Amino acid sequence: MIDEYKTRDELVQELLRLRGRVAELQVSEAELKQTERQRVEGERLQALGEMSAGVSNSLNNILTGILGPAELLKDQINDAEVLRVVDTIYDAAIRGRELVKRLNRTSSEKSTDPLVPVPVRAMVEEILQLVCSRLEAHGGAIDVVLELEDVPSVEGTQAGLYDILTHLMFNAVDALPDGGTITVGLHPDGNGVQLVLRDTGVGMDEETQRRVFEPFFSTKTEREAVTGLGLSAVHGIVTQWGGTIQVTSAPGEGSSFEVWLPAWQDPKIEMEKGIEVQEVRRARVLAVDDEQSVRALLTYLLGRDHDLEVLQDGRDALKQFEPGVYDVALVDLEMPGLTGDEVAKQMRAVDPSLVIVLITGYLLKEDDQRLPPFDFYIQKPFVPLNKIRNVMARAVELHDTRVGEK
Repeated sequence: MIDEYKTRDELVQELLRLRGRVAELQVSEAELKQTERQRVEGERLQALGEMSAGVSNSLNNILTGILGPAELLKDQINDAEVLRVVDTIYDAAIRGRELVKRLNRTSSEKSTDPLVPVPVRAMVEEILQLVCSRLEAHGGAIDVVLELEDVPSVEGTQAGLYDILTHLMFNAVDALPDGGTITVGLHPDGNGVQLVLRDTGVGMDEETQRRVFEPFFSTKTEREAVTGLGLSAVHGIVTQWGGTIQVTSAPGEGSSFEVWLPAWQDPKIEMEKGIEVQEVRRARVLAVDDEQSVRALLTYLLGRDHDLEVLQDGRDALKQFEPGVYDVALVDLEMPGLTGDEVAKQMRAVDPSLVIVLITGYLLKEDDQRLPPFDFYIQKPFVPLNKIRNVMARAVELHDTRVGEK
């Protein structure tokens, strides 16, 4: 019957072809499942990032009401004992602000720091020197193996790369309670750089791998975990820079983190220039913010030098708004009833000469759709306080330019 269908060799070839096709389908199915897992994980992390951004905004509003008055007191108090108390409050609030910055890195919001070429190999070697003391203090012996190739600079920031490297290194150290080996690899990869960090430690199960980049997720005890933002911050930074990060692990078989970062391409570096304006005329200013502590701070900062009106509701501001009444408006973004960007749009339609400053605890991307109605954007908390004074001076100058061009 075989002879009636095909020769034996032809049949063997057909069977081999079909077996190869089955293998291809199995690979395609596995790739499809992996892609679906990555999609679901991406959506999960995006949702968590949005939640983190909202929490960051609320915390920044609170910190504005602490850091602003504390800075004002530091400049006015002569009593050394009282000043020490104020310094304690100020320093604690600054640490809180740094924690919020780390929390911001877990969200989809983009850092405002300009991206520059960062020499990744030099920083890897520097970080390894910094963690030597921790390795020496470790109960077990930990060996570090280096596989570092010459690679181009990556497009990022030194502070961000420092966070990436230290969090990954300390995570590896924590995974080796009885000692072991950490291998650090650095290799050119297409238009970027691949950083690989492997350890021979305790490893992770599938559930831990799935959640390892979530904010506040930690396998440590509550006392050890501190903030739980380490690897989630790493994921946020890498993603913001256009890179990727993956983890491969199994219980008892160690873990491997693979990070890919784009290489620096633009030969020109454009740094933001600060604008300091020493004097500014008295202006008519409207401030709209639903946080009482922020309104009180703005009243103190701007009320003596400008004709300031402060409101807590965007709808009330629009009811009384008329063209030519104000030179500058400072508007919060998240307010009940009517968002700040909608308030700004309606104000702009009534008075095109008005200069509108966005004041918010959110860290916004440059292409955020809520930004166009505003002329300036300043993030809370206002540290140092001359930041908002300088923005006010620039805003008044811009208003006068617009009026003069009419």
